[in-house]
Amino acid sequence: MNTQVLIKKQALIANKKFIFLMLVRTLTGLSFGIYLLGESWYVVNELNMKTYLGIILMLTSIPRLFLMFFGGILSDKYSKTNIMFVSLITRGLLVFTLVGLITTKNANIPVLLLYAFLFGNLDALFYPANSSIVSEVVDKEELTRANSFLQSTNLFSTMVSPILAGILLSIGSFTILFSVTGLLLLLSGISVFFINTSSPIHQKNEESVIENLKSGYRFVRKDTLLTSLMAIILIVNLFIVGPVNIALPLIVDERLGASALNLSFMQCSLFLGMLGATIVFSIINVRKKRGMIILSAMILSGFCILTLGLIHNLFQGLFSLAVYGVCISVSSLIIAIIQENTPSEKMGRVMGLTSTASLGLTPLSYGLTSLALFLKIPMSHILIACGCLVVIISSYIMWRINVVRVAD
Repeated sequence: MNTQVLIKKQALIANKKFIFLMLVRTLTGLSFGIYLLGESWYVVNELNMKTYLGIILMLTSIPRLFLMFFGGILSDKYSKTNIMFVSLITRGLLVFTLVGLITTKNANIPVLLLYAFLFGNLDALFYPANSSIVSEVVDKEELTRANSFLQSTNLFSTMVSPILAGILLSIGSFTILFSVTGLLLLLSGISVFFINTSSPIHQKNEESVIENLKSGYRFVRKDTLLTSLMAIILIVNLFIVGPVNIALPLIVDERLGASALNLSFMQCSLFLGMLGATIVFSIINVRKKRGMIILSAMILSGFCILTLGLIHNLFQGLFSLAVYGVCISVSSLIIAIIQENTPSEKMGRVMGLTSTASLGLTPLSYGLTSLALFLKIPMSHILIACGCLVVIISSYIMWRINVVRVAD
């Protein structure tokens, strides 16, 4: 590692605003993961209303699909830190009122449906502001490394939150679990104050929501690079995330002896692949041939999914998932390129579209995969079909869209 890279790395780690942004991401990710597991287990175990679980999880997730772009519009009009603060503090207070309802035995299905909907809406407004503020707290040339650090915190939260939730339920109760969730959200909201940026607020005009939506869409649509990167994000979350996550327990059940230990090995292999790649991107600030790296990783991820539909033993699955985890970790490169090529006055709307294409489409991916299974299509066929689609579409982009292939 040369001296220049070392100095830049230290400068990023010494950036207090960025450190607090990482803290906010971590606390928010932990709180969301703990809340979802606690909500699910409360419905199944405490209320014994398993048939409502899918509806409640849907109400928590679907607002992301419809409101994230609106959240991006707000981020361009108003202070991003204020939006984040209001979303986090309101969610924290909301969870504490739920604690009161659980304590008084008034937390029934209608209440949980309402809370799931409100929680999902507030979460949808938070993400575009949280994503678009990155370019305001770090230098442009550090965006790749910064997004890799942030992705590492997301992975940490994803891995740790279910474990924390399980520990809280095993040694305590639902009251303790949701109290900890509310406390994490309040602490995250307080931490936002330390990120406060001095960037000017844009779009102080009288444009309507529809006009803002159209202008944001037109900006992305006119830029071939941004449009192609959005398409790649959409492909990942529509044809990869849902099928792979649903396939893991089914593959273990049907081909690997129905062992819970084997399922945990498979999930760990995926997370280790993702974590390893994000750590590498955090250390090596990739600035050259990023477009080619992204497209090559997409094609390889398609082959990994295809292979996952054909595995017959645990080691094949572990290898395929580890490589797949490395491949999808290039999302930090995609986000960095989008941020570098978007003017600050449109950053909120563009990141709102990006969040919609990623987090927002995940429930749709789950739904389409479940529909295919309902139609008696074998999981292996679904994986093979999705893998082939990803390889074909990514190869076409590499072949035909030069601006992505040569993007640095």
